[in-house]
Amino acid sequence: MKHLLIIQAGSKLPSLAKVDGDFSEWIVDGMEINDRVAVSTVEPHEDQRLPGHRQFAAVIISGSNAMITDNHAWMKRAEKWIREAVASGIPFLGICFGHQLLASALGGMVADNPNGIEVGSVDIHLQSHSASDALFADMPEIIPSHVSHRQSVLRIPPGAVHLASSAMDSNHAFRFGKKVWGLQFHPEFSAEIAQGYLDYYRPLLIQRGVDVDALTRQVRDYPYGRMLLRRFAALSSLK
Repeated sequence: MKHLLIIQAGSKLPSLAKVDGDFSEWIVDGMEINDRVAVSTVEPHEDQRLPGHRQFAAVIISGSNAMITDNHAWMKRAEKWIREAVASGIPFLGICFGHQLLASALGGMVADNPNGIEVGSVDIHLQSHSASDALFADMPEIIPSHVSHRQSVLRIPPGAVHLASSAMDSNHAFRFGKKVWGLQFHPEFSAEIAQGYLDYYRPLLIQRGVDVDALTRQVRDYPYGRMLLRRFAALSSLK
């Protein structure tokens, strides 16, 4: 039996209480893995200890409402664990906050997005290296996807390959080595979840002069997130 580790770095918004599951369940659902894969979830922000990585076929780090620049002790412990796991060659996927934590652990730079909050559904523009990337190969040049973040990777790790951007964030995806990816967008989100995050930020966005109704009209379900999660599962020999 294969073993998958999901590091759930936070929980969904309270306003999404009526939506089943949380980050880890949404990720597993999107991967469409079978019952021959054992999934372990650990929550380091709740002071749960990260297990030894060698027992797992792959690792995924979820999103969070936390900010990398908070520099909590659990984040520093997680970064050390990430560096050791990545050095071992294990397939690794960081999503949103997980993408930022991965980048920070590997020498990148994370801070507030100078363009403000990016939330809702946006066009993700794949860059030239994506054509030869195992995760993104054969995908359209633009893959509309769901987002919700206030901080961004301002500089990807040294030696990483730049894979995607959006109008508000130049570093939406990168690959480090052959089996490690960071995605700023949320491949596990449904339109319902994305709308929940957009509603959460609505007052602040309106205060900043953003046309929230226009953003709402762009929110719908897109196939690319689940495609990427399924590909990661296949590349990790979980399917």
